[in-house]
Amino acid sequence: MPFLGQQPVEGYKTTAKQTITGDGSTSYTLNNAVTSGTDLEVFVNSVRQEPGTDYSASGNTITFTTAVESSDSCWLVYQGKAFTTTSIESDNLADGSVTAAKLDTTYAPLASPSFTGNVGIGTTSPSANLDVRGTSSTDLISGLFTTAGIGPTDDTNSIFIGCEGNDERGIRIKAKKDNSSGAHSLYIGTSANGATPADQMKIDKLGGFYFNSGFGTYSLAYGVRGWVKWNGNNGGIYGSGGVSSVGRAAVGDYDIYWSTAMPDGNYAVTCCSGESRIDRGLSSAGLLTNKVTMVYEDISGNRVDCDPLMIMAVR
Repeated sequence: MPFLGQQPVEGYKTTAKQTITGDGSTSYTLNNAVTSGTDLEVFVNSVRQEPGTDYSASGNTITFTTAVESSDSCWLVYQGKAFTTTSIESDNLADGSVTAAKLDTTYAPLASPSFTGNVGIGTTSPSANLDVRGTSSTDLISGLFTTAGIGPTDDTNSIFIGCEGNDERGIRIKAKKDNSSGAHSLYIGTSANGATPADQMKIDKLGGFYFNSGFGTYSLAYGVRGWVKWNGNNGGIYGSGGVSSVGRAAVGDYDIYWSTAMPDGNYAVTCCSGESRIDRGLSSAGLLTNKVTMVYEDISGNRVDCDPLMIMAVR
């Protein structure tokens, strides 16, 4: 847009004042450039100075006819141009005077916000629609609470992950208080055919894992604590999990050592041999927390070796 005089600018404007500290010289530096001395109102010891007679100015330099001493009070006002201030003081604005229409919608929140891009919290380079990150690997990235206090005060708090535009069809992750002492369990529910999600899995405060294995409700799952396939002739292991070693104490007599000790001796084992014989069998001779002793015998009770032998423990 064409203009006359100084170029108009947008912003909060005010005239500027500068104090000159005298040091016995005649020339001093101006904070803002001027065209001539008439762009300034200059006062020395509260007496206004005449431009062209008492001083001259050009660019960022003002030159006095008489030196300004340190004992002099000297200040000036830039009257020929208004300068943008560094900030807008709150007392210059009436309460409620700034409306959304005066804000840059690129950065300001709208009454009904609409964004086309990724949103980041804790990151300036979000890689998903909502990317939330902490500053370290141990940070609590987010807390979902049902009250303003620290953590929920009721029994349940859930996160729902919906899909297909349906507020029922989806996955529900739920924290639920199991007893009056405040122990919580984690539940995961799924939905079928648009139904409200039903709990299918649970992890309790002790780490017990419950899941629905097709019987309609979830129940505690029992895991295989150890298994091994070994050569009965020498105790050599072909493959194993949760077993540290196999010891052959004598013919047909084996000690299977667990990598991690069982909580107690109340576990179950199942075993078999690689022989297709009904006159021989592998049985347990003692369940201890650190090992199980197995014997392989014929129908007469005589212990014999066999290759291979296999065992699995459930707890």
